[in-house]
Amino acid sequence: MKRFLKRLLGAFVILLVIVIAGVLFVGWSAFSFSADKVTAADYSGIIADNITGDPRVVDIAMLGAHDAFSDKITPKNAVDPQDAADGILNNGAVRFLGSGMIFRLSKAQRSGAYDLLTRGVRYFDVRVTISEGEWYTVHGQLSDKLDGYLTETVKFLSENPGELIIFDMQHVKTGDKTFADLFAHIGSVEYEGLSLLDFVRFDPFTVPLGSLTYSEAVSGGAGVVILAKTGQYSGCAHYEYEEAIRSNWHEHNSSEVMLERITAEYDALCADPALDRNKFRVNQAQKTGLLTGEGIANTIFGWSLLDFAYNFNPELVANESFDAWLTVMPIFMVDYADSMKGGFNDKVIGRINAFNASLL
Repeated sequence: MKRFLKRLLGAFVILLVIVIAGVLFVGWSAFSFSADKVTAADYSGIIADNITGDPRVVDIAMLGAHDAFSDKITPKNAVDPQDAADGILNNGAVRFLGSGMIFRLSKAQRSGAYDLLTRGVRYFDVRVTISEGEWYTVHGQLSDKLDGYLTETVKFLSENPGELIIFDMQHVKTGDKTFADLFAHIGSVEYEGLSLLDFVRFDPFTVPLGSLTYSEAVSGGAGVVILAKTGQYSGCAHYEYEEAIRSNWHEHNSSEVMLERITAEYDALCADPALDRNKFRVNQAQKTGLLTGEGIANTIFGWSLLDFAYNFNPELVANESFDAWLTVMPIFMVDYADSMKGGFNDKVIGRINAFNASLL
């Protein structure tokens, strides 16, 4: 009997050690296996230097940053206060046992706006929320105040005439504020007397996105096209998201499934040469952290959004269909957009530049 109890106690201790180790390693750990190395190359002039004709803006190839302004997220940052109080991220047990995992599945980029722009990113997936009366960027957890990212973006545009960026505010939680409040705030954040809105050099009310050309969008300087999930009205110089973009989320973290779904999207667009050609078309090539179904194991062993991208991005740019993808999905959007693994950032910029140089 004593021997049995000893064995039972020993088994319990081993199980307890495994559980504790699992919580510490999987739940609480905040480190990333991916190297914190980004390209040192300067791609500030990729649009101006490679477009010689006057193509429509929807046909210009761009590197996109998914969850662009999430680089300031840490395990200690607050959860988005606009999330449901009974949501999983606000569950006390989940926060206690899985703070590291929440962080790893929230932070999608290592660099801020100015560095991403310098490294060739021209499409920004922007997520905004309101917290204690201040506008923040967010992805699950708060990253930083929107103001800093706006200032960096305006600084870059001021320094680089001929460059064009897409500022896609596809996820905005206004709380007790409105989109009018958000746009007013964007207009109030200035760098050397200019705000982001000053770089909207055309009238979105009268110029359909499908006919907007590069020269109209930059108009002798640098330009920005803003998308938002709200109707057009005075003071909000943007195109309505639903009418302006095709961006299908594949919601998976298996490399095989991701490639199948990217191929299916490519095939659907090729099958109908008129399908959504007056919209921005995004190749959503980032993996998703899944905590249900078959994706759980991939999430655990894939470790983080940064690690997913660090390893998957080089596979994507090396894919034999990459150049074909650009012909129907010119915006190539990924996590960790300036990763140097396998020369990713340099290689993808080279392919995008070659594509844009061929546009009329």
